[in-house]
Amino acid sequence: MSSLTEILSAMRKGDRLAVALPVKVLVTENATTAEWSCTYEVSRTGIRLKQVSSLKVGQEIWVQRQRRRAMYRVVWMGQPETVQAGQMGVECMDERVIWEDEIQGRLL
Repeated sequence: MSSLTEILSAMRKGDRLAVALPVKVLVTENATTAEWSCTYEVSRTGIRLKQVSSLKVGQEIWVQRQRRRAMYRVVWMGQPETVQAGQMGVECMDERVIWEDEIQGRLL
């Protein structure tokens, strides 16, 4: 019998690509300061990345890759002493795509 985690994982939207890419995380679209992070996985609808301090679940943020920005919402934060410790998951909230063409092509 499958565990709940396995079932939920199978239900995820779209393919995920394991890739480490540097990104900037901003708390508003026009913020003048950003915190650097790095991706673990990317998909068309979300990102798993290195946790950024001071963010909370439900908070809307902007993620920037090179000169492209899109709005995301924090959907989970890894709990201490778990395999997700130091990580967070964000869901894309708009139609903008921040990934380069090569990465977009691998997400089809």
